[in-house]
Amino acid sequence: DIALYGSLAGLASLSREKVKKDLIDNPAFGKYLDHLSECGRLLRSFYAAKYSECLAHLDNVLSLAALDVVLGPHVSKLKAVIRENIVVLYTQPFVSSNLESMAKALRFDSAEALEELLVGLIERKLIHARIDGTSGYLVKYVANPRDTALETIGRMSQTLSIQSELMLARIKFLEEETVKSKR
Repeated sequence: DIALYGSLAGLASLSREKVKKDLIDNPAFGKYLDHLSECGRLLRSFYAAKYSECLAHLDNVLSLAALDVVLGPHVSKLKAVIRENIVVLYTQPFVSSNLESMAKALRFDSAEALEELLVGLIERKLIHARIDGTSGYLVKYVANPRDTALETIGRMSQTLSIQSELMLARIKFLEEETVKSKR
């Protein structure tokens, strides 16, 4: 049970590096993975970014989890969260991705189902991209360095303005205190 619970919780909440460090390379957790080798294969395929293979192992592990009294009612939610993490990780290295090929690679029933999930991820700002419906591509938003610089300058000017107002208020206060103390 520890391997099952730990693997699913790790995939739902940890980065690939943390999965490697805290689960795969952890000798204490490794003892539990030896008893449930499917969880070990699931974690290793996730870390290796073999997402199609990972999702196949995930289906096998979730079929075991569905039989668990505690974990059973949460299987569909766990699968959705883990699948979202995998989709986010899958899109990171690409500037653009074809939705059809992405749907096949990530074992979705259709590109429309993937598109629905992507829209939710974009709205929650987990993926910074847009979907080009005419060409069927997910196109990553690449920040223009000039826009980024202008935003930074705007934030800096606001901070400077606030600091200046506070300094002026302090000067006025000190002047009033000086006038009162001379009386």
